[in-house]
Amino acid sequence: LRNGMGEFSDAISEHSYVGFPVEANGLVERCRRKVRMVRELAGKDMPFYGTEFGFSTHGLPEREGIQMYGMVRGTLIMHGEGWRSNSLFKGADYRNEMGYGFSYNLDYDAQHSDMSPTRTSPKPVMPALDAMINYVEGHNSVGPVEFLGDTALGYVLKAEDGHTVM
Repeated sequence: LRNGMGEFSDAISEHSYVGFPVEANGLVERCRRKVRMVRELAGKDMPFYGTEFGFSTHGLPEREGIQMYGMVRGTLIMHGEGWRSNSLFKGADYRNEMGYGFSYNLDYDAQHSDMSPTRTSPKPVMPALDAMINYVEGHNSVGPVEFLGDTALGYVLKAEDGHTVM
């Protein structure tokens, strides 16, 4: 962007990994800083797309609650900060980095590829993501709710028909 590529760009995408918990590891500040940086360097606003986001359980069931909380919170924060999408990494676990998937890989044998299993089972993060999507699908960010204090974070999301979610 510093060299003028903003003239030829119409969106920004990035792998949006951040440590969990996402709030304590600067996800909000990072999203806002990137928007400001692009506006300043490109001279215009551009949509942002998260192309990978996740948290590894390292195959430990006791970390699945952290994964669920972090992936839902991170996705809501990015949506609330105006990002157009946030793709979660990866659909199912694989041997090289156990626990990144939002589904269990049931095909850990020599006849199946780790990267595209034919049999999976959802982890706890799946119903949490489904519930979140049920509430926010079709809504765009109006912006953050600034009066909640230092220990709470919220956003207003609005659909084209005027339906609002906070």
